Amino acid sequence: GVRLTEINRQQKFLIWLVAIKYGKKLSCKDEITVLKKIRWEYDLHMKVDPFMPLGSRVRKIYDVQDSAIMMMDPDKTYRLPIAATFPPHCNAAQSLIWYPKDPHKHARILVPPKQIIVPWEEWVHDMLGRNARVRKPNEVSEIGDT
Repeated sequence: GVRLTEINRQQKFLIWLVAIKYGKKLSCKDEITVLKKIRWEYDLHMKVDPFMPLGSRVRKIYDVQDSAIMMMDPDKTYRLPIAATFPPHCNAAQSLIWYPKDPHKHARILVPPKQIIVPWEEWVHDMLGRNARVRKPNEVSEIGDT
């Protein structure tokens, strides 16, 4: 079977700090002012020993950041994209994908995201490549399934 030996986690964040002035209840005219826009990237690499007992499998963690947190130009006016006010939030959009070292084996989605904002087929092709076999999210095998 498949044995987990490494985990690579690459995350990119765009954080908006906003002030909201709520309008009258019936007018729905809230005013959103962007106070700060922050860009942050985080890369984590872990080596795993699949033969150790649960809770003791992580052997080494590489947590080196290549770039610092970037504060965007404070003199520039930013508009909050309307999509930033609706789901999915970052936790619902997470997935776990297995990318094998063997180039003859195909990547597999082990845990699909709970929510995405693009069509499922487009998301699968972005994550696994254009030649990936597209299966519905409920057909994706969860960790522990055989």
